[in-house]
Amino acid sequence: MADLMVTKEGVNDRLPLRLFRDSTTLPNIGKRSYLPSLTRLKVSRDIGSLMDKRLTPWQRLKGPGMYPVEYAAWLLNPLRYLIVPPGRIVDRLQLLPADRVLEVGCGPGFFSPAIARRLTAGHLTLLDAQVPMLKMAAQHLGKHGLTNFTSISGLAESLPFADAAFDVVFMVTMLGEVPDRATAIREVARILRPGGRFSSTEAAGDPDRVKRTELDAFAALAGLEKGESWSGLLVKTFNYNKPRSLA
Repeated sequence: MADLMVTKEGVNDRLPLRLFRDSTTLPNIGKRSYLPSLTRLKVSRDIGSLMDKRLTPWQRLKGPGMYPVEYAAWLLNPLRYLIVPPGRIVDRLQLLPADRVLEVGCGPGFFSPAIARRLTAGHLTLLDAQVPMLKMAAQHLGKHGLTNFTSISGLAESLPFADAAFDVVFMVTMLGEVPDRATAIREVARILRPGGRFSSTEAAGDPDRVKRTELDAFAALAGLEKGESWSGLLVKTFNYNKPRSLA
């Protein structure tokens, strides 16, 4: 069992929103268990062990697994807007201005500014296993003048948040990088409020792409119900809802 330390050094500390140690300053996303999770996350494996160190970053880029941070800048290439426009993904999330939103596997923050802009009275939490990705995402949001976000390092299989902490949780071409996908979806269901929404977007050509049948099965096991979906030639989005009450 490895310890992953999370401190304010894990984000760009020039930005006004950081990883807080004082529970009185935490955003309203489940303070009871949020503070201990920020100061020390117990994770089931060392993040470094998720990547085969025998492979070069280029080999990891072409194969399955965690996206190499060495090529993170590619994810901010303006040409990507033609393939998967952030505004289109935001529309599919069906956000409300005051929503509490978690972006799992935010990478360098390609989608993050579009989300944060919609949350005029809400809050965006960024989670990634790689601290350099979080730094890039914070800088990207800062360039857009956005401050309504928090950055946290952690794993999708062990989300460091209280139950029912979020209104919306979303992932874009990320779930396939998670070794234990079933556990990750159960964790998503746990931290969603009743009536909350989980959204997963997959892209053609991604070596980690998760099929709709697999997503449906994991969601059902976690107690989530099918919602709306959008299928395009290159990008597909699948939404799932947490029931408001048990039948």
